[in-house]
Amino acid sequence: MQSKLQHNQLKEQGGRVLSLHPGWIQNYMQGKLDEAADLTPEQAAKQVIQVLSNYETTNKSGAHFLNYLGNELRW
Repeated sequence: MQSKLQHNQLKEQGGRVLSLHPGWIQNYMQGKLDEAADLTPEQAAKQVIQVLSNYETTNKSGAHFLNYLGNELRW
């Protein structure tokens, strides 16, 4: 919702808002490595950079919520 509110504030000036879900990433948030997660931090970062690169070359308007593969997610 915050992304949509930000978009409403920026759209008059030509701004865009993109929210990205990085996927399920292996991390130590529970005190030990969550090896069951789908992605390493490096893999997730690579995917996010790819999505950003592809998104920048499109002429999408509005606020968007994408996953780490570039697929649009429902708000």
